[in-house]
Amino acid sequence: MASKAPTVARGYGHSHRTIRTEWAKLLNAAGALPCAEPRRGCPGMVLAGSRWDLAHDHVAGGYKGVSHASCNRAEGARRGNRHRGARARLVRALIGNPSRSW
Repeated sequence: MASKAPTVARGYGHSHRTIRTEWAKLLNAAGALPCAEPRRGCPGMVLAGSRWDLAHDHVAGGYKGVSHASCNRAEGARRGNRHRGARARLVRALIGNPSRSW
C-alpha cells in the first residue's frame, strides 16, 4: 500500500488543526457530544478521550462536528465506493463492458 501524503498536502493544515482544537475544547468541556456521522451500530455520543474525527459537510462545506473515527471513515468509504461505482457505470455506458470478450 502506498504511504499517505502528509496531512498538510491532504488539506489538513493549520486551519483544520485550529478548528479541531476548538472542537476538542467543546468535547472535553461537555464530556460527550452527538456523533455527526452516525452509522449502523453507532453508540450515538462521542466521549471525551475517545478517537474522533471532524466530520466534513460535503454540501455546505466546512465541518458538521465531531464523529467517531470509525463512523467518519465508514462514511468516507461509502462516498468513495458510490463515486467509483458511478464512474464504472458511465464507462460501461460509453464504451460497453470493458471485460474480456474473446
